Order: sequence, then C-alpha cells, then structure tokens
Amino acid sequence: MTDKMVGYMKELPIPGLTPVPDTSASASEDFASIAEKMPSVYMYLSAGYMDERGDAPAHNPKVRFNEDVCPIGSACLAHCAVRWLQEQA
Repeated sequence: MTDKMVGYMKELPIPGLTPVPDTSASASEDFASIAEKMPSVYMYLSAGYMDERGDAPAHNPKVRFNEDVCPIGSACLAHCAVRWLQEQA
C-alpha cells in the first residue's frame, strides 16, 4: 500500500517533493486499530525547518513549523485517495 501511495505522489508536479517509502514513523494506537481492518498507510509530512546539521527535528520545545507544506500534504492526500479509488473501481 505504501508503494502505491508513493507512486501516486510521484505523479504530482510538486517541486522538491521527495517521497521516502523506506522510512518508519510511529503511528497512534487509533491508527493501528483502523489499519487492522482496512489497507492503510501512515504518511509523515515533514513540516519543520532544517537545523545546522541539515536535520528537521520534530519534538523540540522551540520547534517552528513551516506551514507552507500544508497545501502540499493536502494535495498528496487527496490525489492518493482519488487514484486509489480509481484503481478499485
């Protein structure tokens, strides 16, 4: 399912979009309950700014989020949903 979603995201003409399918991130228990019942993918949209080392730290009290990525995340989710539904028809 993850490979399908990555393929769909690669169809989008979004400069700098870099799907990384072999990266893991912890989801919630709620998500795990849903994923047991239907095909699911947990996508993690990086919305932080890079630090001095080139990393985008996630849970720091001084974190600043780059809200410019919000439309990108919405576009990816919507496109993936539409493409998956098209393939299931």
